[in-house]
Amino acid sequence: MNKDKLLSDWLKAYQFNFNQIDTYYSHDIKILEKIKRVLKKDQYALSLHTGANLITSYVKTDEVFFYMDVQSWEENLASIKQKLGLKELVKGGNIHIIKPYYKTSTFLIHKLLKVSM
Repeated sequence: MNKDKLLSDWLKAYQFNFNQIDTYYSHDIKILEKIKRVLKKDQYALSLHTGANLITSYVKTDEVFFYMDVQSWEENLASIKQKLGLKELVKGGNIHIIKPYYKTSTFLIHKLLKVSM
């Protein structure tokens, strides 16, 4: 399997704006550690600058972006919000939970890259 070709093909087809993004607020400066404790490894995948910062820290950001597995989305989202202590704001926030439009491929790519928090 050619990882570079697979990722190249994926990037040509992928449209981030197709995803559903639910945004919340957390004042917890150790929210990534909390996410790791609350969610099972295969339930989420860090994305955008949050994921990239695992490899390199070119951009300092207080925002956290992560995909969450779509099974029982509403039920799981409510539970995750409660466990992480997330607040809903009228506008804005720093925690972005993404329901992937491409339901399984997001997690397959994540496993392929073997990126872990």
